[in-house]
Amino acid sequence: MIKQVIGKSIRKTLNHFGKDIVSNYFQPYKDRSIDAITAVEKMFKKHVHSDYELGDAKRIECMVNLLGVDTMEGLHITYYLNKCMEIVGDICEFGVAQGQTIAMIANEIKSTNKKLWLFDSFEGLPARIIPGMFNDSLKNVKVLPEKVSFAFVDFDFYLPVRQSSLTIISFFQAVSKKQSRNLWLQTRENTN
Repeated sequence: MIKQVIGKSIRKTLNHFGKDIVSNYFQPYKDRSIDAITAVEKMFKKHVHSDYELGDAKRIECMVNLLGVDTMEGLHITYYLNKCMEIVGDICEFGVAQGQTIAMIANEIKSTNKKLWLFDSFEGLPARIIPGMFNDSLKNVKVLPEKVSFAFVDFDFYLPVRQSSLTIISFFQAVSKKQSRNLWLQTRENTN
C-alpha cells in the first residue's frame, strides 16, 4: 500500500515535468515468449497443419498476451478462422473475458469487412457486445448477425456451458432463419 502511494506520488511529480517511469523488467521474458511462440508456430505448420500461414509480429504479440487460452488453442483458432475467411458472415465470440482472444481474432480480420459480435456477462460494454449470461441475453437480442462464418465459444463456468449449449444452437437457428436456413437444415440432415 505504501509502495503504491509513493509510486503514484513519484509518477505525478514526473508527469508534471513531462516524464514517466518506464520499466523494462519484463522485456526479456516477453522477448523469450515471442521467440518461443514463433518456434511453436513453425512446428505447428510443419507437424499439424502444413497449410497454416505463419503470422506477422502482431499475431505473435497477441498470442503472447492470451489469457485463459493457451498457445496451441490460439494457433488452432487462427488456423480455422483463416479457413473461414472466404465464407460470407461475421465473427462471434461467446465468452470474452479480458478480451485477449478477441484482440487476436480482430487482428486476423482487420483487412476484411467482417464485424465482431461479442457475447459476455459483462455490463456497460460498447455496441455489438451483448451483455448478460448468454442463454438470458439471447432472448433480448433484437439484432443478430445476418450470417456467421466463425464462432469461438469459451465459457469459463460449467452452468453457462450446460445451459447455453441448446441456446447457442437456437442462436444459429435464428441466424440461419434470416439467410441460410436451408444450409443449416441440410447440414443437420447429413449428420442424422
